[in-house]
Amino acid sequence: MTMQLRITRPAFIEGIRALKATQGVQNYDVNTMATRQEMRSYVCGQCHVTYYFQPPNKRLTFPWAKGLKVEDIIAVEDQVKITEWTHPDSGAQLIKPRHPEFEMWNQGVHARSGVACADCHMPYMRQGGLKISDHQINSPLLKINRSCQTCHHFPEEELKARVEDIQDRFFNLRNTALDALVDLIYDIKAQKQKGATDAQLAQARDAQRKAQFMIDFVMSENSMGFHAPQEAMRILGDAVNLCRLGQLTLHGGPAPSHNPPNIENVAPSPGPAVAPGKQVRVRGSGVRG
Repeated sequence: MTMQLRITRPAFIEGIRALKATQGVQNYDVNTMATRQEMRSYVCGQCHVTYYFQPPNKRLTFPWAKGLKVEDIIAVEDQVKITEWTHPDSGAQLIKPRHPEFEMWNQGVHARSGVACADCHMPYMRQGGLKISDHQINSPLLKINRSCQTCHHFPEEELKARVEDIQDRFFNLRNTALDALVDLIYDIKAQKQKGATDAQLAQARDAQRKAQFMIDFVMSENSMGFHAPQEAMRILGDAVNLCRLGQLTLHGGPAPSHNPPNIENVAPSPGPAVAPGKQVRVRGSGVRG
């Protein structure tokens, strides 16, 4: 037994192998092929992820076989026909994301820059003559000098204000998206009460399934949009659009087509692309404490 980082959760081992296969890497073994810097995020990604229980044995599964973006995850769960609950008012069959911090972090600038979860949430500190990782794991905003200012050479007040500005904008668009979702649900319910058939409601219900997952995805991700600000806002904007298109189908409009533009803000791999043994020195992230 050593202190070397290692992955122990079967769902992550299988999920990262499936993800790497989509990138042309076959038979990926995370414990022998990942760099140390990648492992400093992978060990967190064993739990801070979304997942579902694969029937019939309810096997814990990470839905990464098509990628880590929210559309990829929805596509996987649609393909295996996952339904976790039925909305009591609209009748839509829904799926639920679970705290996908790892997936969202992968879409952001810090992941592309080689910054690991531990760099921000477990920054280095001195204890006597030793340099160790801080195991008081919490918001980087509670230790800006060690978490953020290592790379971002600006006053603490400015860095904190930047984070809060991102989170305030996210919060406002999140509320707009929730309003759109509630409007869609009420419209489906109203049409159902007027006698609309399941076939007539199918497109609107599918829009609700996807839009609700997308909104939940960025809400349950525990950074208020900071881990990947542009991606979070894109997802919320697409969710608003889906809700409005879903409403139109209830009144004879065309079926929503969810094919968002290919926005190049995605990390090229599910972890920092760092050569083995190389130490990345850039750091700096933050979530509201």
